[in-house]
Amino acid sequence: MNQDTELVNQPEEHLEWTNWKDQPKDSFIYNVMSGRQGAFAGLYNGLDRVSKYISGTQRGRYYLMSADSGGGKTTIADFMFVINAWLDAKAKGRKIKIYYCSFEVSEQDKNAKWCAWYIYWKYGKSIPTNYILGRIEGNHLKEDELPMITEAWNFVKEMKKDIKVIEETVNPTAIFEGLVDHYAKYGTVERRQSDDDKKKGRKGKVVGYKPLEEIETILFIDHLKLVNSELGLDMKRTMDKMSRYCVILKNLFGTTAVVLQQFNTDLLASRRDAVNQKKNNATVEIEPNRKDLGDSSSSFQDSCVVLGLVMPRSYNLDEFRKYNTSYTGLGSFMVAMYIMKNKYGEANVMCPLFMNPVAGYIYDLPSPENSFEMEKWVDRATNLRSELERFVPVHKTE
Repeated sequence: MNQDTELVNQPEEHLEWTNWKDQPKDSFIYNVMSGRQGAFAGLYNGLDRVSKYISGTQRGRYYLMSADSGGGKTTIADFMFVINAWLDAKAKGRKIKIYYCSFEVSEQDKNAKWCAWYIYWKYGKSIPTNYILGRIEGNHLKEDELPMITEAWNFVKEMKKDIKVIEETVNPTAIFEGLVDHYAKYGTVERRQSDDDKKKGRKGKVVGYKPLEEIETILFIDHLKLVNSELGLDMKRTMDKMSRYCVILKNLFGTTAVVLQQFNTDLLASRRDAVNQKKNNATVEIEPNRKDLGDSSSSFQDSCVVLGLVMPRSYNLDEFRKYNTSYTGLGSFMVAMYIMKNKYGEANVMCPLFMNPVAGYIYDLPSPENSFEMEKWVDRATNLRSELERFVPVHKTE
């Protein structure tokens, strides 16, 4: 029986369920029935193991991803929440808009990084952004590589029709109001304007939203500490305010918020000392915890899912949970992703990843008990190191 007509023979009081398409788009009935047709299935994030726990990239979720500086958070978040989300939305025929606040990386570098992803995806070649942009002395793009770059750029231009990159740092209120203006194009924003608001020419508090057209909207902030300070607030309270705005956006508009936050650098020294003392028995010492996110008191509490990234090799560990993380093994290509918090599923789970940092491509790693498969990944790491040697800067000699 067709699922649209299963309720036809129900009593008259259930006709609102039968005629669910006539219900307001923000009504419970409309959402339940749309969900039965797959309208709210999470967008694929490219990582099967992580998806199993967090159900892909869900609409109306607040994702917080954290790591040490250089720990892969931007690379992995781009892979999961930008590129794969965009590809899956297009494949499913969903409208999507991504507001990408790139406060740490310039748009030109971001263009090159996404081109590098495409080149690896299409041709299996790892080409650094510095090579694409001609920054390596004595080692520039070859003539026969230009068609590949051209093709990649055409892909990125198509993707960027749905991505607005914001380079200039702005404060939380400007980000919030920009998203509100975006939603006003697809529905009616309801505000409550007090007498004081009217007197001072303010728009008033946003209290509701009536959507007329569905659109997947992702707010991506890289990273939280670089958001411009709000008037009268210090850095910590500015971060907290941005976090609270993310909660409002997800609750009122169904925004998917993806926020990157660097681990508290004050804890790194003591952690490294503990690791050096225990060496290969240091698994517990490098597991991220809530204290690592101490720069903001709200981000951990406000978010729906918290993903913490650790690179075992950065602590000079040759082995981590039976994975060979020595320089001749997986080395710095292995990243341990911890699901630190998950409001809608299982948490306290470690998902091992293989990261190609040059191409921005991420893979699930198999169990270390599967020695045959793990040998393949160690070989891949060895080959990748060899492949990247051609991009070592060539200095002029006198």
